[in-house]
Amino acid sequence: TGAEPLLANAPGHTKTPGETVAHYTELLNRGDTSVHKADFAPDAYRTELNDQLRSDRRLILASRVGQVLASHVAGTQAPFALPTRDGGALVIGRVDQRYVVTSAGGRSVRLDAPLAALAGRQVVTKQIERRSVELLAFHVPRAGSSAPVELVAASRADVAATGA
Repeated sequence: TGAEPLLANAPGHTKTPGETVAHYTELLNRGDTSVHKADFAPDAYRTELNDQLRSDRRLILASRVGQVLASHVAGTQAPFALPTRDGGALVIGRVDQRYVVTSAGGRSVRLDAPLAALAGRQVVTKQIERRSVELLAFHVPRAGSSAPVELVAASRADVAATGA
């Protein structure tokens, strides 16, 4: 019949399912300054997000005409969690991302086709705000383990955009 799902506050693991998603969200927002950095193994998804943010900020700062803001918020629905054979848990949760690039210099930026479709325009000169849903899956070790929580899968999809 399969494994019984775990509650968001289920004990027996290094983090509850709810803590896993909340702490990773805080890590996405704070990066290396997060108090939860050591709790999670390094992962390619977080690296890609940080590299893109750094690149966009460098581009905007070099032109001295705007700013880039990125924020993540844990979804309101409790994460889905199942016990694993090793005594750990598989935790799947939603995080919502808001990514805003603002330009005060009036430079036009051509949006890629999917983002343009969401924004209802192909070119922006002042601002683009993109909202995405991130679906994240973690392996959380059993209680007493010194192993970090590992992100085992991640997916992000843009769901809304506005531009001016």
